[in-house]
Amino acid sequence: MDESRYQQNRNLGAAIRERRRLLNMTQADLAEKADINRSHLSLIESGEHRPNRSTLSSLAEALDTTPDGLKYTGDYLGAMKEVSDIVIYPGLQELLNDRKEVLRYNISEEEIRILRSIRLQWKNPSKQFFIEALLDYRLSRERD
Repeated sequence: MDESRYQQNRNLGAAIRERRRLLNMTQADLAEKADINRSHLSLIESGEHRPNRSTLSSLAEALDTTPDGLKYTGDYLGAMKEVSDIVIYPGLQELLNDRKEVLRYNISEEEIRILRSIRLQWKNPSKQFFIEALLDYRLSRERD
């Protein structure tokens, strides 16, 4: 499989995983609702398999979206990953390099990815800005 096709599969898998998590579903929940095998879903989410049209439609329906919506989200997540791999604000770098703060706030990989995806008009948000953004994110998740 060529690299661009593999990356498309990974992006689509990431979109399916993120949508599933947003809906507080486990892989088993989604697999049952979409009538596919859970291990097949795992391979799709990891980008190892690309779902055929029928499977993608079933997944989209189970996730209350469309196949195009999943593809668009996958493209967006892929683009954001490329940007976030390149750009990291000094304030966020300072936070992530501070082992005590990372341990104190117990920052997960998902939260780091979300903090890295933040894009602002000004170029130097502080370490404190990212701590507050993390706490705001956690509060919003509690409300949902």
